[in-house]
Amino acid sequence: MTINNQQIDLLFFRWLSSHKNKKILNNFKFIFKNNDIEILYIKRDSLKVYAFEEFYSDNKNKVYNLIKKFNNYFQVIYQTKSEFLILFDGRLFKIYFKKKYPKKIKNISIFLVFFHRIKFIYRSNSFFNFILSYMNRIFFNNYSELNYDQFKEIKLKYNYLDSNVRFQNLDLITNYRKNFRIIDILDFFKLKKNRNKILKNIFFKKNLFFKSLNSKIPIYINLNYWNSSNFYLISNIIYGFYNKKFQYEAQSKKNNFHKVFLKNKINSIKNEAQIKKIISSGDMVLINNNPYSSRNRLFAMIGHILNGGKFIKMKYKKNYDVDLYKEKLINFFAEFFSIYNYRKAQLNNLDSNYTKVFEDRGLNLTYKDDYKHTIKKREVYLSLNNSYKKFQFIEVDNILNLPTALIFLLLNQKKKINCFYSDHNRNSALFNRKKNIRHLIKIFITILKLKPKILFVLE
Repeated sequence: MTINNQQIDLLFFRWLSSHKNKKILNNFKFIFKNNDIEILYIKRDSLKVYAFEEFYSDNKNKVYNLIKKFNNYFQVIYQTKSEFLILFDGRLFKIYFKKKYPKKIKNISIFLVFFHRIKFIYRSNSFFNFILSYMNRIFFNNYSELNYDQFKEIKLKYNYLDSNVRFQNLDLITNYRKNFRIIDILDFFKLKKNRNKILKNIFFKKNLFFKSLNSKIPIYINLNYWNSSNFYLISNIIYGFYNKKFQYEAQSKKNNFHKVFLKNKINSIKNEAQIKKIISSGDMVLINNNPYSSRNRLFAMIGHILNGGKFIKMKYKKNYDVDLYKEKLINFFAEFFSIYNYRKAQLNNLDSNYTKVFEDRGLNLTYKDDYKHTIKKREVYLSLNNSYKKFQFIEVDNILNLPTALIFLLLNQKKKINCFYSDHNRNSALFNRKKNIRHLIKIFITILKLKPKILFVLE
């Protein structure tokens, strides 16, 4: 498989796992129509999903000039005299300039999209792990504390992305797929000769790295980025926790891995209180003993132990908590109550959906999670100088949450309650008591469809 085809597959799988409507296609058509360029849509079998949408145009120069003009939106993946393959808003589009185009292109049945999403996200036993995550979300949707015995037994199995994108990075850590358990990785790197042997194989291709930073392909699936170095993940094992941390997607030419790591500007952190602050955010997911997020944090803990530190307990969830529709409701809440007027927020048992919304508004976050109590209140304390506000959240993510939520609301009738919900078209709304019948009908429809998404906010 060539790099281009492999990158196309990665973009295709990523699109399958994150997009479900025709909005991107309509936006693509609109840009061309708005610039007086006629492109003809090539329709294929409606029961199949294709790696890219297809169009025909009889004016290559106009198309080329438009793509060049709007280069902030389009990226040409490859081009020939007869066609362009373009990335636009996470979706691939092909434009042919000759009427003779392939009769068949790569596709999957529309009924298999669900299984392809699972395959893309989960490790081996993907369907079993999906069910396990779903059950944990319903019955155990709270954080747990990761102790040292559990930490040692975590397995770093390669998923679809790992095998196609990050394998050069992970191979160094697993000693070329010989050590998957964290305890085995620890034992291997404790021997200096093993450590030195692995470190000799580190490489960094500067030109390829900076090329990837200019790309519209997200870094986590960008082949140029991951092929430019095998240093990104193992740096955590070398240094442990350090002051300068980069989110992959937040890198730029001025602020990136290359300038820090390869110029020996690393300051490892030994202080336990500082490390607790770094590892306090609740976005670690462990399902069936496999890490599905925050592996950098796990690797940094390995490095911290190898450098003489003690294991520090971390919090994790047993299910994916990323939820676009819940995030939209939290955004609605954040705007409704103007939380950007505050500077600090203490989060109690709130997942990464809340964290993202609050971080986006520039709040300084601290965490105080309760692992001991069975009933864990989801709360946020917002503060600015001497003023503060406290909110409690009651979530209904599935039909089984509804009875518990209603009982809780009946017991808290004296508190001021607002209700944010997603209707059957997945539009966010605020329950209006003056139009309660209309809102109740909309909520009832989502319940009948077994897709309730409600956020009660208690002041």
